[in-house]
Amino acid sequence: MLQDENGKNVDKLGRLVNERGYLQDPMTGDIVENYQNKKMFDQKDIDERGEVPAPYCVEKYNFNPFMVRGEYDLDRQGRPLL
Repeated sequence: MLQDENGKNVDKLGRLVNERGYLQDPMTGDIVENYQNKKMFDQKDIDERGEVPAPYCVEKYNFNPFMVRGEYDLDRQGRPLL
């Protein structure tokens, strides 16, 4: 983990992260997602180790479902084929 000149944890782009590496809003301390910086968790929901509540703490890579794209073949009723 990187640190800025003030000793705060930052990511490679210089954005504030907590001790677990979750991106934080510098004004409120809330956990935000990295795509649109929208709040995901309030600061009060984060435990003393900086971890987000279960079951969300299982995903460690700030997964954004909006970044996943795909194309499906459709059957005659318009349902995706697996």
